[in-house]
Amino acid sequence: MTMFLLIIAAVVFGVPLVNAYSYSTLLGTVSYPHIARLTSVSLLAGTYYYYYGQLYRTQLAGMVWEVLAYAACAWLMAMLLMFPVLLLLRVLGWFLPKGALRWPARFVYLAAFLAGIAGMYGSQQIRYEQVTLTYDTLPAAWDGAMIAFLADSHIGPYYSSAQLQHELQRVRSEGATAVLLGGDLIDDLDALPELQTVLNAELPKFADGAYFVWGNHEYIRSRRRIAEMLLTTPVQILDDTAVRLDRNGESIYIAGTDYPFAGDSPGHDAARQKELVETALAAVPEGAFTVLMTHHPQGLREGFDRHVPLTLAGHTHGMQFGLFGQHFRPFYEFNRGLFRENDSFGYVTRGTGHWFPFRLLCPREATCITFRQRT
Repeated sequence: MTMFLLIIAAVVFGVPLVNAYSYSTLLGTVSYPHIARLTSVSLLAGTYYYYYGQLYRTQLAGMVWEVLAYAACAWLMAMLLMFPVLLLLRVLGWFLPKGALRWPARFVYLAAFLAGIAGMYGSQQIRYEQVTLTYDTLPAAWDGAMIAFLADSHIGPYYSSAQLQHELQRVRSEGATAVLLGGDLIDDLDALPELQTVLNAELPKFADGAYFVWGNHEYIRSRRRIAEMLLTTPVQILDDTAVRLDRNGESIYIAGTDYPFAGDSPGHDAARQKELVETALAAVPEGAFTVLMTHHPQGLREGFDRHVPLTLAGHTHGMQFGLFGQHFRPFYEFNRGLFRENDSFGYVTRGTGHWFPFRLLCPREATCITFRQRT
């Protein structure tokens, strides 16, 4: 928690302070009023973002307050985006005449704020991805079957139960007969009754069922309360186990794991991930066609090592930022999209929702996956 607070303080105060100082010196002189204005607005934006998350149902309910929350997030992201570029220009400025970089500095300011606005708009967009995977090992009865994968909805200030209901209706209309929920389902526990109503209304319509694995945010909020709610719905919680789905006498398996915490710490434990996958797959007969669901994308490595036909994960949100459709890989081996090793596939969703509403060239997604036999 101390580290988290230090990071927040750096974002809402330290980064804007450095930006303002770098910018004003690049223009030729230090402007203390500009530094004061920029840091003050950033502190206000950070404070508002925090309190909106607490009060968006009551004192801050309504469209005006919501738009202000998105604007606050856009401002904070603009500060982060311009930070490394302004620092680089500041270093270059040591070797150039005073004021020589004033126009590049102004361009960086403008571009960062435009990117902030674009990211705010992008957070409202969702794509319904269609993925078709072909296998030699798929049972004939399951040729053409479609499953839906939704993860990281983070129901709360920036994504609602009503939106999840719309996504569930949409993937079912596309032909999905099973829905897999990949964790980080809800952040605002006051919304649990609304979510319960949605799940009970929509999930019985999926002929092959609905399945869920735990994400890290379930632990952050309240795993117990979320579990109590899910047990009153058609969702089957896959807690290091697997279920068999039958169609015309032929079966496939859906396996799922818990989130692989490193003991009592909030971090991810690769060894623990391996243990959880082994436990989940122990319930699956040798050679059976299996879909493995893990919240953390490191599960794809375990799936590939065990030749699992398909492993699904979330957690990364696709980094909520993209460049020319390319994956960022500074933190995760598998960041977003489709991966393949030999005859095994892995897919990491960009997330159906988010807890920070900024997405630049990385829209939210609900994913439909169709299985085909190789002919």
